[in-house]
Amino acid sequence: MYEEQMAEAIISFIEEEGYTPLVQIPHLSGTIDFIGMNSNECIIIESKISKWKSALKQAVRYGYGAEKTFVALPTPTAEYVAKNFRQIFEKYGIGLIQVDENNTDVLIECKQNTPSPVFKKIITFEVEQRLEKSKDRIGKFIRRVNE
Repeated sequence: MYEEQMAEAIISFIEEEGYTPLVQIPHLSGTIDFIGMNSNECIIIESKISKWKSALKQAVRYGYGAEKTFVALPTPTAEYVAKNFRQIFEKYGIGLIQVDENNTDVLIECKQNTPSPVFKKIITFEVEQRLEKSKDRIGKFIRRVNE
C-alpha cells in the first residue's frame, strides 16, 4: 500500500469527523500530510507506510498547533503498533488510525489538546495561503487512486 492509496480513506475520515480536509501543508521545516479545519478546531494526521516512529515524531512536533493529532498507518502496521507501543502514543496524546484501501478505524484515541496559539496561527496562515493548491492535491490523490 502506498500513502496515495491511503489518502482517500484519510480524507473521508477527516470529513466524517466534521472538518474540511487539506493535504501537504508546509509547516516550519516540514510538511503536514493531512489537516482538517473547521471554524473552531484543527486536526492533524501524519501518515506513513511503515516508519511509524518517524510519523509519531512528526505528529508530536506538528501537534502543538492542533486540538487533535493522529498517526495513520496501514492495517497490519497499525495493529502491530497498537499492540506493542500503545503506551508511547498515549503518553504523547497521539491517536492511531488504521487504514485499509477504503476504511479507517481508530485504534488509539487521541487526547484533546489546547493548542499553542502561536503554532495554531502559523498553521491557519499556511492553510489560508495554500487552500486552493491543497484542494487540487486532494483531487490528484483521488484520481491517482481510482486509475
